[in-house]
Amino acid sequence: MRGRLRPIAGLGNLPFGLYGGVMLGTIPQLLAAQDVPQPDIALVTAIGLSPGFVSFVVSPILDVRLSRRTYAYVLGLATALLLFLALMSTAKANLTVLTLLLFGGQFAVTLYSSAVGGWLGNLVHSEDEARLGAWFAIGNFGGYGATALVGILLVRALPFAIGAGILALMVLVPLAFFPFLPSPGPDRRLASESFGRFFADVLELLRKPAVLGALPFFLTPCASFALINTLGALGHDFHTSEDTVAVVLGFGAIIPAMAGLLAPRLTRYLTLRPLYLAIGSVGALFTLSLIVLPHTPVTFALAFGGENMFASLAVSVATAIIFDTIGRNNPLAATQFAVLNAALLIPPTYMQELDGLGYGRGGIAGDLFMDASLSLVACGTLALGMSLLRRRVPLAAEPVPVPINSTGEQRT
Repeated sequence: MRGRLRPIAGLGNLPFGLYGGVMLGTIPQLLAAQDVPQPDIALVTAIGLSPGFVSFVVSPILDVRLSRRTYAYVLGLATALLLFLALMSTAKANLTVLTLLLFGGQFAVTLYSSAVGGWLGNLVHSEDEARLGAWFAIGNFGGYGATALVGILLVRALPFAIGAGILALMVLVPLAFFPFLPSPGPDRRLASESFGRFFADVLELLRKPAVLGALPFFLTPCASFALINTLGALGHDFHTSEDTVAVVLGFGAIIPAMAGLLAPRLTRYLTLRPLYLAIGSVGALFTLSLIVLPHTPVTFALAFGGENMFASLAVSVATAIIFDTIGRNNPLAATQFAVLNAALLIPPTYMQELDGLGYGRGGIAGDLFMDASLSLVACGTLALGMSLLRRRVPLAAEPVPVPINSTGEQRT
């Protein structure tokens, strides 16, 4: 049954960001302090991020047997436990064990995000989709900033195990609000039926013009802003102390995250896909401008804050596209969210490694140039493709690009 859902419920995505703040902020600092080379740190975090685009294979389970809220509880607990174990493994800098634990934790939290996304996306009213997407992105970036800010401070100021335990418990805090959100009852279909329908559903999903038009945007590095995943370990390149890095990672993610709330307003002037290209292009030019600035703590703060602002806007717009594609009363909402979100998470993963290669060849300037140049090429190619397509098949100007939901019903 469909209930009225406030868009701020998108903060249910906070655990995804809270986990990311530790994996991409705190853990790289701990490894860098042990003189682990930056390319090795980039590889560990890249593998740690990879479940973002592989976990969708098991996502059909989120639509059967139990309610999506129940799956969110279970997966949230698993995320917290694996995060604690990953932090504890950094004491010996065993990169193999650490990578496996980070992979497992990211696997759990990505499925958690899919369960929450399918749950909320099935309830939200069409006029609230852009705002729900904005709050979903704020949960991601704001959560990242929270743990990135306090993470290194907690494990340095307190006994390591206690600090790690507090960070793990932070992941569980948002789950306390789930009982106050409307939740449909569980789907009692057999899991085998769900997996059987999954592949047919994916094929049907990929045939939809709205999805076919969205996938190139999600799969290319047009607006991936992967630098936010690597800058945490590069404070020394900007002559920035560990404590200052922690503050920058925190406030540099929390404050710019609120920029996501601008996305619904910007859709008044541009439809979602052109807006996504504009954000990626302007953000890439911002990244290029950082190359000529002096390597100081101020530049580090500007770089991290600016990258997060553009990333928050981009994720808000992309998530709004996903919610609109899901539609209402969709029995496989979590599965469809997982498939589209997997596509969205692929570029930050491979760009993590490419940015690391750029750093290996040209230091921080090579890192910045690699990220920005690939983004500009992707945005330019997509803009050209859109222009050619519009000439061949004129597109109606609409405030929301997807007028038909995933069940084939006319949207209102």
